[in-house]
Amino acid sequence: STRVWTSAMIVASMRFAAAWMFLPLLPVLYIKPLDPFDFAHARYLYLPCAGFAMLVVTAIRMIPDDDRRLAGLPTRQFAAAIILVIALAAANLVQQVYWASNIVLFTRGVSVAPRNPTGLTNLGIEFGKRQQYPQAIELIQRALRENPDDWHANFSLGYTYFLMGRTAEAEPLIEKAVRLHPDDADPDQWAYLGMTAMRLGDTTKAEWAVRGALKRRPDVPRYHHALALILEQQNRNREAAEEFL
Repeated sequence: STRVWTSAMIVASMRFAAAWMFLPLLPVLYIKPLDPFDFAHARYLYLPCAGFAMLVVTAIRMIPDDDRRLAGLPTRQFAAAIILVIALAAANLVQQVYWASNIVLFTRGVSVAPRNPTGLTNLGIEFGKRQQYPQAIELIQRALRENPDDWHANFSLGYTYFLMGRTAEAEPLIEKAVRLHPDDADPDQWAYLGMTAMRLGDTTKAEWAVRGALKRRPDVPRYHHALALILEQQNRNREAAEEFL
């Protein structure tokens, strides 16, 4: 009968929707290999949301019919759908305010998770971009107290000190950041380590660091120029001339 077929279809659709919702989540439920301070992301829910939406639709369609119709649906089901859409739209609008700027977004993040190194570091970077260095330093130092081996926090604090001319404080932090992830460190991190070492007169470390940047991006002219300046200081003029070319 139609009623039996409809019931069977509802059960089948609910099973399919539940599978669609939970199966894509299974890989990220194993959080051991993930960053302990950064293991939850909205992108994990992109596919599961489709399954959840199917379950919601199925629930709405199970609301008892009535004799009236709106847009081809029973009035009660139509009303439930409209209320849900309005509620979701309102919730979305409330959240939009936090995306006005990075500093608003990361301020919100720190207020929700005040001990998360990623949020603290990102907010500190935004203060640093505005040259509000005391606030930037305080936030990134808080991040390092939570996780001293966070390469992003180490580099960001070192870079902030570099901008302030506090080279002796910047150099060990930038070096630690590079050594924490030497294989996938951004070439600019190696370059900044070279610049700090050069300012401190350690041309050996400066050369090693700039060559690290060149190994990853040999096509960047400023890295060759920096290496040439270092080689000049070491009186290796022939090699320096080759880098200027």
